[in-house]
Amino acid sequence: MEFAFFSELVKRRDARAGIAREYLSELVKKPDPGSFFEQQLRGLGTGGDVLEKLAAAGHDAFLAFQEGKVAGVIAFQRKPGKAIASYHTRLEPQHRGKKLAALFWEKFLEVKRAEGVEIIELGSFGSQLIERFKTHFKRVGIERIPGTNTWRVLK
Repeated sequence: MEFAFFSELVKRRDARAGIAREYLSELVKKPDPGSFFEQQLRGLGTGGDVLEKLAAAGHDAFLAFQEGKVAGVIAFQRKPGKAIASYHTRLEPQHRGKKLAALFWEKFLEVKRAEGVEIIELGSFGSQLIERFKTHFKRVGIERIPGTNTWRVLK
């Protein structure tokens, strides 16, 4: 499995940028009703390239590729300071049930830790996912701030 940020693929004009753009364009057409992501999309207005508008607002996507196709995505927004808000995680059906979600998040956290991110705000699904694999994530250095969907990235 290969991993890349959408913003980096576009900058490098990587061949996978087109595959990622098509995948993400479909994703933004059907956000989960009432989700943080849906709220963000409503705030962008209509017209223009939605992915460019999202990028300008600090949004990005960490993508997993397998055999030339998108296998999964973690969508997030950069926040002030050393924080991000991750609001969407998806693995394509054929990749589910293989503990790939844990591997995917582990790789994402590894990169974000190296960038200096200290706090990750998660939606309820992301928090449920990490709770499900909490022994694994404790080992890779992330802990939940009690009573919240906010997680501290340990050094």
